[in-house]
Amino acid sequence: TIDEEESWSYSKLEDTHFFDALKNLALPVLQREAKGTEVAASLDGYGEEWKARIEKEYGSFKAFIGKKNLYLGAKGMREIAPLAACSDLRELVLSSNEISDLTPLENLKSLKRLYIGGNPVESVEALRGLVNLDYLYLAHTPIADGKPLKSLVKLKELNMANTHIEDFGFLN
Repeated sequence: TIDEEESWSYSKLEDTHFFDALKNLALPVLQREAKGTEVAASLDGYGEEWKARIEKEYGSFKAFIGKKNLYLGAKGMREIAPLAACSDLRELVLSSNEISDLTPLENLKSLKRLYIGGNPVESVEALRGLVNLDYLYLAHTPIADGKPLKSLVKLKELNMANTHIEDFGFLN
């Protein structure tokens, strides 16, 4: 509601300003096509482990790729190819797995929070284009070069404890 005195409120909470309420609202769903990549429209082509996981936990591939948040920490995963189809993801937890290649994440432009700590990831080059990322957890990874993170201009929080990064110049 907006009254004549320029007071903006949201919902039935009269003391809640509209802009404060916006911070807690889910972001709108935007459909994007990943340029230069083809994303599978079904489970065909993915390993049996992923097929079983998606069918068991999400019911269908369509339900899986429509998720806004995925919590896949400590699942023993080595590859994450099906995540390339999850263009609506806002938060992704992949901590404590065996993932070394982040390439499937490179076109997840809606992603805001990413947890990849505790994986044998050596490069964050694939994250360079995640322009909406505002939180990144890299702790306990063998990453040595943080320069690709320089392009993440919306990044507010970065945890890179126990990495191999020695040159922090990219933080400027």
